[in-house]
Amino acid sequence: GLPNTNDDGEGNGLFDPGESLNISAISFFNVQQWVAEAGYSKRISTKLSTSAQIRLLYHDLHTQSGFGIGFHAGLLYNPWRSLQLGIQATNLLTTTVFWSSGTQEHYLPGIYGAAMYEFNLSDDALLISPVVQLEYQAK
Repeated sequence: GLPNTNDDGEGNGLFDPGESLNISAISFFNVQQWVAEAGYSKRISTKLSTSAQIRLLYHDLHTQSGFGIGFHAGLLYNPWRSLQLGIQATNLLTTTVFWSSGTQEHYLPGIYGAAMYEFNLSDDALLISPVVQLEYQAK
């Protein structure tokens, strides 16, 4: 270590060559993230459907825990049989996780759009469904 630093190593937070590993400083712990989600969807017409979801979040990170709630909504449009167009707005009211330490973690709203076209290549069950997805996140 460096003289007059009161640190066995260099005090830089890194495991440098020549430093001893402090085994007693190593600990193992579990990290858990739980999500409960409820949703509702409704067909508005033969070509248009809508959905809404509420999501409850719980995080357990060893010495801290956090709880949050989020709201999402979406639309699905089928202009013809093989084409589907979808859009989803996430974190509509800015999802916030409230941590036991007093910290608040915010997830900003985002918009996701996707298009899918189904190709039936045979009379059997061979189906190809390529999906193109676009994403926008607020900053």
